[in-house]
Amino acid sequence: MRRDLVALALLLVLAGPVGASPVNDAPIVSEVTFLGQATLPGNATVDGTRVGGLSGIAFDRAKGTYLAISDDKGAPGMPAPRAYRLAIDLDDGRLKPGGVRLEGVLELTRADGSRVPEGSVDAEGIALGPSGDIVISAEGMPNASPPVPPSVDRFDGATGRYRRSMDVPTAYLPGADPKRGVRSNLAFESLTIIPGGRFLDTATENALHQDGPAAGVEHGSPCRILRFDADSGAPTAEYVYEADPIAGKNGAKVAGLVELLAIDESRWLALERSFSTGSGFTVRLYEASNAGATNILGAPSIASLADLVPVRKRLLLDLGTLEGFLPTNLEAMAFGPDLADGRKLLILMADNQLMAFFPSQFVALGLTIAP
Repeated sequence: MRRDLVALALLLVLAGPVGASPVNDAPIVSEVTFLGQATLPGNATVDGTRVGGLSGIAFDRAKGTYLAISDDKGAPGMPAPRAYRLAIDLDDGRLKPGGVRLEGVLELTRADGSRVPEGSVDAEGIALGPSGDIVISAEGMPNASPPVPPSVDRFDGATGRYRRSMDVPTAYLPGADPKRGVRSNLAFESLTIIPGGRFLDTATENALHQDGPAAGVEHGSPCRILRFDADSGAPTAEYVYEADPIAGKNGAKVAGLVELLAIDESRWLALERSFSTGSGFTVRLYEASNAGATNILGAPSIASLADLVPVRKRLLLDLGTLEGFLPTNLEAMAFGPDLADGRKLLILMADNQLMAFFPSQFVALGLTIAP
């Protein structure tokens, strides 16, 4: 969220999904239950680093803890990117105040172990590969001089050292004349690994410049979901996801797709967040499916594509409808360990924008998902 507030032939563009093809998009999430919330203080520190700007979260099943990536771009003595290890405990199946604890911080570095220059990475999403590698998505800085492109990068999970990058298609790279590529602060906000580890998905928060407008109060925005082969780093599919319009009409405002979490190769949980200074935060959880969706792999623009079928989505929960609950800047989610009754535990996490007076919010949900 903003703080100031090889093209292919048409035949390939309109081809069906690459790789495993979904065979059905029947809804599989039947119930979502609120299981409580907890916060971390906005002024919390670990090893001399300020804890905040937590924009992506992943569950480390081997350790039973979570890793949360900060979107802090760094400052003197403040390394970036960096990930915090968290313990999240549910007492009697509920997340209660004090249920989130900080356990440490891992700095992500260059391949030689040297520090990443401050101001050069805007990390937003995080995922853990089957081998324990850490993968992060970064929005890039298209308005910088020279522009910094968006990226998806893999790091050694033990040392934090850079290993390799995914091959981001040309369509996403910033260009000024004509304006193209990702929008500032509206790029790779999300990141998820498909169960089994074969594919890695990210998505833009809003449309690429050449694909359509950013979200407004009267219209949504056509985001792109981008799928990579996790081993080779090559893109294998792209889909269009239609994000909702901005919910509030007054003051500075923004809305978009802020997180994806893979259920399987065909389905995701999708988190959309809208904000306006007049209306606050609106956060909605969707089930989304690429069944029947057009694979636009390599399309330089979607504007001229005929018969384009976007990803289907179905609203599961508007968090603003929960009694006694006020959502903040929720933009991250991860499955945790299964609950005692077999339901899926879903953790949502908010970015406090690195404001010392504003706590980082954590929310627990229980999901009933068909096998």
